[in-house]
Amino acid sequence: MDQNNIILKISNLHWLATGKEELDDLCAHGSVEFAVNNTTFLTPPDNDLTVSATALFLLRTLEKSHTPSASVCEHNMLFAHCGHSMWYDDGNFSLTGCNKWFDPQVLRHADLITITGGSGQEETVTAEEWKNAVYAFADEVKAFYAKANQKNIPKENFEKAGYEFFWKEWEMMRTNSKVKPL
Repeated sequence: MDQNNIILKISNLHWLATGKEELDDLCAHGSVEFAVNNTTFLTPPDNDLTVSATALFLLRTLEKSHTPSASVCEHNMLFAHCGHSMWYDDGNFSLTGCNKWFDPQVLRHADLITITGGSGQEETVTAEEWKNAVYAFADEVKAFYAKANQKNIPKENFEKAGYEFFWKEWEMMRTNSKVKPL
């Protein structure tokens, strides 16, 4: 959805698995278009990303900056290609990935957000514009889950806790609440 100076759109939302296996597929995928002001950072169909993880990571940038030394998505990229396993440990949700795709810096300065791409391109928007774009992106992913068949929740405790905390953190970030451990 366009939010003034930000384009943050998903196309081709899908599950990687089909048939009965789709019930075990917990991560939504899609191609992302991302541009700020007139600078394009990502264009579809050149990417197929784990948009569910990306949405959560973007929600985290509403409260914290994302830099190489202070990542909001430890073990992954902000715009994540994949997620191999999720877990909850000591009050934190983590999702390991393959360190592929796009990991811009998102710096918070009072009421402004500056996004810096890997090639050094830099754009600044208001925090309100950023919040609106991130919320619209997250809401689109959430609507995709709402239309999906009921997912099989992992049986192993660490994966089950990870998946449950993923959605708990999502809801708290989306409603602008502080996240509390399980």
